[in-house]
Amino acid sequence: MIIKAMLETIETGAVEETTVECQDYTSGFEQLRRTVPAGMRLLSVRPEY
Repeated sequence: MIIKAMLETIETGAVEETTVECQDYTSGFEQLRRTVPAGMRLLSVRPEY
């Protein structure tokens, strides 16, 4: 499974997309949360099948 996420830079509002390959949605979401850089936040997370 692939999970796509939109990240926003808090200071500038710039948006970027990132993807994570994982076994299930829960583990992929946790992996995304752990790897979000300081000063950024998750805007949306969606699975790609």
